[in-house]
Amino acid sequence: MLHEFAPLTFDNSYQAILAGETDTAICCQGDEILVGRDEAIGFPTVGELDVSPEQCTYLFSLGGQRYFLVEREALTSLPESRLFIPVQQLRYGTPRHLCFAGVAAHHLYRWYASRKYCGCCSAQMQHDSQERAMVCGECGHREYPQIMPAVIVGVVDGDRLLLTKYAGRENPRPALVAGYAEVGETLEQAVEREVMEETGLKVKHITYYKSQPWPFTGSMLAGFYAHVDGANTIIRDERELSEAIFVSRADINVPHMGVAMTNEMICRFKDLGPDVLVCDDPVRQRIYD
Repeated sequence: MLHEFAPLTFDNSYQAILAGETDTAICCQGDEILVGRDEAIGFPTVGELDVSPEQCTYLFSLGGQRYFLVEREALTSLPESRLFIPVQQLRYGTPRHLCFAGVAAHHLYRWYASRKYCGCCSAQMQHDSQERAMVCGECGHREYPQIMPAVIVGVVDGDRLLLTKYAGRENPRPALVAGYAEVGETLEQAVEREVMEETGLKVKHITYYKSQPWPFTGSMLAGFYAHVDGANTIIRDERELSEAIFVSRADINVPHMGVAMTNEMICRFKDLGPDVLVCDDPVRQRIYD
C-alpha cells in the first residue's frame, strides 16, 4: 500500500530544528504540490528554493532524509525545473516513498493553514516548541493535527462480496462500505452503523484486518470484514451510493493496484473467499454474534 516502502522508515516524531540546504522542501498551494518536471516524483531542496531556515517548518524524516514545509509566499521565484501538480497525482506516482512523503506533508500543510488563528478567541496561533501543536498565546487554546478515524467494511455473504460505487462521481471505482466513526462509538459499532445506513444490512462476525493512514482526506482507515446477519436484501442509500451489489469471487474483476486498502481488501477476498473472516491473531479479532 501507499504507506509501505520497507526497508525505508518513516519517523514523524517532532523536532524543533532548523533546515539545512540539502533537506527536502515541500511547498504547497491549495490542493497542489511543487515537484520536478520529470516523470518520476521529486521534490526540491531547501537550498534550491533559496529560502532561509527560519521560513521552514520541520515535518518528518523518511529514509533518513529530513522534510520541511515551505510557505508558498516565501518563494521569490519558481525554479524553471519545478511546477505545481494536483496532490492527487501522487496516488499512483513513483517512487512510492516520495509520493507518500508528499501526501503526508500536504496533510500537515492543510492543518497548519487552517490553524493560523485561534478558534476560541481569534488571536494568532503559534508553533509549540516541544511538540507538534499550535498554541494560542492569548487564551492558551492548544490544537493537534486533525486525524479522522474511518472504517472500511468488506461485507461477506458466503462466496460473495458486497461492492459499491459512490454517488456523484465520474467513473467511480469499485469500493466497499465506508464511513467515519461518530463520537462515543467503537470502530466495531461504526462498522454496524455504516453498513446499516448505506445498505440496510445487519452484520456479524466483525473481524479486524489492518489499518492505513490516508493523508488525502486526513483519515486513519481501519479495515474490517463482516458477514451478513440474516436477510441479504440490500436497501441502498441513494444519496451515498450509486450501486451496491453482491459479487461472486469468480466475477470480481479488480486489478491489484498496491495503493489503497479498499483495493487490497477486494483482491484479498477474491483470493481467499470467506476465509478472510478467519484471523490468525485472536487478539485482533472481534466477533459479535
